[in-house]
Amino acid sequence: MTVLYTNITFPKHGVRYIAINDNFDTSNQNSMWIDMAGIKNWINEFYARDTSRKIRAVNKSKGSCGIPLTTNVPYGYMKNPDDPTRWLVDEEAAIVVKYTFKMAMEGRGPSQIATQPTKDKVLTPTAYKQKQDLNTPQATPENPSK
Repeated sequence: MTVLYTNITFPKHGVRYIAINDNFDTSNQNSMWIDMAGIKNWINEFYARDTSRKIRAVNKSKGSCGIPLTTNVPYGYMKNPDDPTRWLVDEEAAIVVKYTFKMAMEGRGPSQIATQPTKDKVLTPTAYKQKQDLNTPQATPENPSK
C-alpha cells in the first residue's frame, strides 16, 4: 500500500515524501532506498499485520477467560480490590443503573430517561468516579449532576 502512495499518488499530486529514518527523499532519484523500498514496505506491512493478529489473539484469549479488555470499569461496577481483573457491583451506582432500567421498562423515552437523573441531582458517571478519587478520561464537569 505504501508503494502506491510513494510511487503513484504522491508524484501525481506533487508531494515530496521524506522518510528520515530510512534516509529516503523522493527528490533524490539516486537514493539506494528507492531500490529497496518495495521490499522494506512489504516487511513493514507484514510486521504490522502480524502484530495486529497477535494482539487480536491475546484479546480473544483474555475475553474467553473472562478478563476485561478495558482499563476503565463501566458505571455501576468497580474493580475488585483483591483482583483488579474482576469487577464487583458498585451498590451505590447500581441503584442509579437499576432506576434507569426501570424507567426504560416503564416505557419512558431516551430524553426522559436522560433528564430524570439531573432533576434528581444524581451525579454524572464522571463526577461520581471523581468523587471516589478514581481516574477518569474526561475533565471535571461544570455541573456534576447534569
